[in-house]
Amino acid sequence: MLNLTSMINLAEADDLESSEFASLELEALLVADVQVTSAMKRLQNMSDTSASIYVLSNKEIMQSGVSTVPDALKLIPGMQVRQIDNNQWAITLRSTAGKYSSKLLVLVDGQSIYNPGFAGVYWEALNIPLYDIDRIEVIRGQGGLLWGSNATNGVVNIISKHTADTHNLFLQIEKGTLIDGKVNFRVGGALANYSSFRLFGGLEAGEPSDSNDISLQTNDDSKKQTIGGRLDLNLNETSSLLLQTQYSHINMGQNLKLPNLATYNNEYFEDQYSREHLQLMARYEQRLSAHSNQMLQASISSQKGEQLYYEDDFFITDIDYQMNTLLKEVQLDWGELPL
Repeated sequence: MLNLTSMINLAEADDLESSEFASLELEALLVADVQVTSAMKRLQNMSDTSASIYVLSNKEIMQSGVSTVPDALKLIPGMQVRQIDNNQWAITLRSTAGKYSSKLLVLVDGQSIYNPGFAGVYWEALNIPLYDIDRIEVIRGQGGLLWGSNATNGVVNIISKHTADTHNLFLQIEKGTLIDGKVNFRVGGALANYSSFRLFGGLEAGEPSDSNDISLQTNDDSKKQTIGGRLDLNLNETSSLLLQTQYSHINMGQNLKLPNLATYNNEYFEDQYSREHLQLMARYEQRLSAHSNQMLQASISSQKGEQLYYEDDFFITDIDYQMNTLLKEVQLDWGELPL
């Protein structure tokens, strides 16, 4: 695959990283501990969490050469990732992966994107530019106590960069063996009162894969369109507001094995199916004191799909409230799970 994005010298980067860590004392290494938010819904050092958590950084993603989020998840130990064809994925944790695998909660900046029809995720509709991902946090194990339903086997939280870190124009063009063309762009800038914004979008067209089975024609081409934006507002010295939205539309081919109502034998049917996903989220955060803060998050998700013999149309709303308080050496976290 040809990727026309700017590349860095990996050898020089590795040497620089090794020299930086070699010069640090043990105390400095502990201070440089990775910080996560998925374990307790608040920022904390990964070494202080009791969860089995893994963090995949943006640097690791970009240096690996992957081009999609499912490809990036292959880098995480314990993830079961299978590519069914050129446009569909089977991903899960702690169980056998299938296209309609459930019991794995997938979040984008804390907003759930699962489909209520089978409590899983349409990975082909998840089109997030990798260069705008800050990190991917994965909790291996039960997360239902904190995150609610659908987190039986684990939690995947894809966290995007703050808009303050994307104050520029970025264009990415890709072409490969099975990709007719892929174009992603991002425009970011600063606003008043240290606020900032980001707009992004992308187009992708994929070719069908080759098949050695002359009796079955491959039908896994794809077309994707994505547009979205994020706004980070500093309301005052103690309050901030995050507004985020993304719209994706996909058209994909697939082969379905269904019973023929005349002969009652299973036959393959070629089908072109489409999906439309719209995500909206608003998060208000306020620092009440030096030892206490609160967060209120509201989100809306609309998912529509149409394929052979099946249509779905879901409208999902979530409201989540949480307060964190430090009482001497005791951290108290309480709130309301998403409705």
